[in-house]
Amino acid sequence: MSRQAPTTLLISHGFEANYLLGFARGLHAQGVNLLVTADDNSAPLLAAAALRHVNLRGSVDPRRSPVAKLTNLLRYHLRLAALVFRHRGGVIHFCGILRREMILLEGVLLPLWLRLWAGTYLHT
Repeated sequence: MSRQAPTTLLISHGFEANYLLGFARGLHAQGVNLLVTADDNSAPLLAAAALRHVNLRGSVDPRRSPVAKLTNLLRYHLRLAALVFRHRGGVIHFCGILRREMILLEGVLLPLWLRLWAGTYLHT
């Protein structure tokens, strides 16, 4: 009986759907059991590649109203917190760009918080 590798939670903050797809396919080809966080842009690409994913982010359309953007961002972070908590003690791989306007949250606080819950934490 073969044992399945533990799941690696690959967190992508969006904005790079093609990079995410290539990166996730490469990890999967090496036998990494992935669960990828997605948005409306990357979810169809991940589904077409038969990669396991969950669309936490939803829309990243820049034409949304500021209220819709804020609501979406708050919902995303709450859903991310719940997913990370369920995955605590496992491998968490954060893959994303750091935006200047979010550097305190995404560059300092989020990585510290993820390290508290992860058994192994990677940042690409």
